[in-house]
Amino acid sequence: MLANFFDKTKPINNIVLIFIFIVIYFTHFVLQQTITNADVLWLKTSVYFFFNLLFLIFCSYFFIKNGISNENLHNTFIIILLYCIFPSTFESENLLFVALFFLFIYNNLAQLKGKGNKQLTLFDSGIYTGISFLLFDWSILFLAFIYTGVFLAQKVSFKNLISPIIGFIAPVFLFFTYCFLTDNTSLFVEKFAFNYSMNFHSYLTAPIQISLIFISIALTVSIVFVVPKVLSISNPYRYQYVLAIAMLFTSSLAILLDTTKNGNEFLLLFVPASIFMGRFLKTITSRILKEVFLISFAVFSLFILIKYP
Repeated sequence: MLANFFDKTKPINNIVLIFIFIVIYFTHFVLQQTITNADVLWLKTSVYFFFNLLFLIFCSYFFIKNGISNENLHNTFIIILLYCIFPSTFESENLLFVALFFLFIYNNLAQLKGKGNKQLTLFDSGIYTGISFLLFDWSILFLAFIYTGVFLAQKVSFKNLISPIIGFIAPVFLFFTYCFLTDNTSLFVEKFAFNYSMNFHSYLTAPIQISLIFISIALTVSIVFVVPKVLSISNPYRYQYVLAIAMLFTSSLAILLDTTKNGNEFLLLFVPASIFMGRFLKTITSRILKEVFLISFAVFSLFILIKYP
């Protein structure tokens, strides 16, 4: 039922997905409210909703554009379910924009094997990384992701290697100029502190612990089934999925080093996780098993959303 409905990228299916996301988002918002904070700022909530919806729409568009979606909307639906599993991501601030820029970087790297100006594409990726770095210092790891994509795409040249660095320096230099003119250079220096924390105590709380166990099992099973098959064939899709592995590793490392560890950081995992789980869903030949997987995923996600808003 669910798997069959989202097996096509028809306009009505996209509209239904957006409607589901709206219902889930505002359900989370309403369930969070108490008498003491009934006077919440709806404007702030609407802004959160707009940018999260924008993130979802870009994900769906890039999945289809790069051939990752296999002409279905399973990946996009999985991202919505991941929002339910980690509801705190609905209220991400800086990390929401970091996730958006990370998505743009992924899309740029996915296009490296095609036609177009590679230097400009990599320069743009460097700019996205620079802006992300100013919002979240461990976004500097995106540079490693960019160079991984360059090597995987076999586009190594001096111009291609220097373009991301120049792009990265541009917004960082502008920020330095602002700090210098406002006599606040200490703020600029703080960006290079690279504080990290290996304290995972916050992950031991019931909602995050349960969610992490579930997503770890689902993602591990998906990778075990998907990766060997993808790597065994030589076609454009192999590059896409190896790139997704690099994206998954980069986001996981950034999450491990993050000092806040409040659940918002899991937003960085949504894109690579949905790529592998969506592909795994496509490899299931039995319609019944496919429905069981997706319905079980949906039921668990809604349970977490309602139980631990």
